[in-house]
Amino acid sequence: MSRRYGIIGCRPPPEISLDHERDMTRYLEICEAVVEFVNELPDGSIVVSGGAQGVDSVAVTAARARGLAVKEHLPDYASHGAKMAPIVRNILIVDDCDELVAFPSPWSTGTWHAVSVAREKEKDVCVKKIQ
Repeated sequence: MSRRYGIIGCRPPPEISLDHERDMTRYLEICEAVVEFVNELPDGSIVVSGGAQGVDSVAVTAARARGLAVKEHLPDYASHGAKMAPIVRNILIVDDCDELVAFPSPWSTGTWHAVSVAREKEKDVCVKKIQ
């Protein structure tokens, strides 16, 4: 059976950040780490994503480039509204993976929500902090 990796993380930094250049450099380093991680996954792995801009889309692109299967859980704003759609999406990702791999940044609050949900559900969790 193929192992399912939920790969989540930050989006690009907001342009209004106090040190946008530093934050953008960190973001690019995180994206590089995501590609490296996906490239090291065992053949036959499945990447589970939330379809968001940033880490989610980088993981999907890297997985498809390797020929890995991808499952995306996009937020359903029509059914759940602006506030709840990302939360429901995070829960779907956690439920659909064997291991949640998070690539957070200081500005990525949604990532920590998914990590919390995964830990509550006793899923394997790996947090990759890029300094």
